[in-house]
Amino acid sequence: MSVTLAQLREMIARLPTTFERPCYGTPGFYAGKKFFARVREDGESLVLKVSDLERDALLQLEPAVYSWPVHYLKSDLFVIHLPSAIATDLEPLLVAARGFKEAARGSSGTFHAHDAAKPLTYDAVYDFN
Repeated sequence: MSVTLAQLREMIARLPTTFERPCYGTPGFYAGKKFFARVREDGESLVLKVSDLERDALLQLEPAVYSWPVHYLKSDLFVIHLPSAIATDLEPLLVAARGFKEAARGSSGTFHAHDAAKPLTYDAVYDFN
């Protein structure tokens, strides 16, 4: 058990039109122009977009891994504690979060050249100390 930042980046790099850029001073992940996940300032927690039903089920299933802090109560975000997470459980959540905005808009999921941003890069330096 445990998902590292390197593993997280590998999983996200396999998703279409996905790239990384800083978000609140930490690694943020985007699909086209849309944010779908970011690492929190502690370097061990991942903020992720998720549906209400999925969030509620995960919170009941694994409260040591998933949390829903008070400041996210009115949003579609929740938190995954990466050191307690399992990569095979996280990957489908990333896929769902990556497509969350398209599903919410009713998009066909078709990506166009103007949607594609620069490729996933790691040139930003993050200080988690």
